[in-house]
Amino acid sequence: MNKDDLLFLLGKMPTKAELAFKVIEEVDCGKFILKKINYSAEAGEIIPAFLLFFHIHNWQCLAIMYFRRGNPDYNRRLLSSI
Repeated sequence: MNKDDLLFLLGKMPTKAELAFKVIEEVDCGKFILKKINYSAEAGEIIPAFLLFFHIHNWQCLAIMYFRRGNPDYNRRLLSSI
C-alpha cells in the first residue's frame, strides 16, 4: 500500500486551524495552580481542558493537561479529589 492508497482509505482530512488558546479561569489551590483553558485543534472545534501547575521549591512545574469532552460533573469531581 502506498501513501495515496492510505489517504484514499482515510478520507478527507480535517481542516487545520490555529491553536486559539484561551485561559478561561485561574485558581490558586495551595499545592497547585489550576488553569481552565479552551483551545482549538480543528476549525470550528473548541476543546475545554485543565492545566495544573504544581508548586515545587519556589518554582512552578507543569504537571497535567486534562481534557474530557463528555461529562463536566466528572471533571469537577476529579479536580476536587486532588
